[in-house]
Amino acid sequence: MPKIITNNPDYFRKLMRLNVFFGLILFAAMFFLIVTGQYENLAARMETENLLNAFAIGGLLYSALFFILCRFTSPHLVASK
Repeated sequence: MPKIITNNPDYFRKLMRLNVFFGLILFAAMFFLIVTGQYENLAARMETENLLNAFAIGGLLYSALFFILCRFTSPHLVASK
């Protein structure tokens, strides 16, 4: 691991929290585009919403993954000696 992470474990957790925030922002942006989208016809709507749904679900999964990693790196879970 890089020295900045091994010397300061809080830096690693802040990076994890930033990734959780990024995933939630991605989900919110895709949700906004799904709700406010205006389409020329039904085929264009279905194609665009399928792509936006995939990105929205991906954003939620990305956030969930980094949230779990952040919780497992918590100092409360360190094994006692």
